[in-house]
Amino acid sequence: MSTDTEQETQVGRSWRSGNFRERLAHRIGGGVRVTTIFGEPVEKDGVTVIPVARARWGFSGGSSSGGNTSENQKGEGMGGVGGVKVSPAGYVEVKNGRARFHPIYDPAMVTQIIVASGVVAALLLQVARRLISKRRTKR
Repeated sequence: MSTDTEQETQVGRSWRSGNFRERLAHRIGGGVRVTTIFGEPVEKDGVTVIPVARARWGFSGGSSSGGNTSENQKGEGMGGVGGVKVSPAGYVEVKNGRARFHPIYDPAMVTQIIVASGVVAALLLQVARRLISKRRTKR
């Protein structure tokens, strides 16, 4: 296992070699195992439950060089960041030889869907009112 200093050095080298994004993505995704998405099965009374997660990865990197030309100063900078977000998605229930997925709904997502549906409904009502009022004025 490598130390933080060794990993930082490897990232620095990868930046200079031009493969920074690829290596950053590899480092972030390197710890991914099937158990990241599918948890350990739990069995009780003939029913097996397998937890399922949703995982999202993201990464970015960049560099800049420049400086204050009036004072003949030159600066360079570089950086990178990455992350993983894992959240519950549901579970698989295995019972009597049959498997069924049961989703777990995120309350924030449900709220967003309700709000978006309300906005769409309000816009549709506005359009309908305008169409009806145009028909009345034509007669």
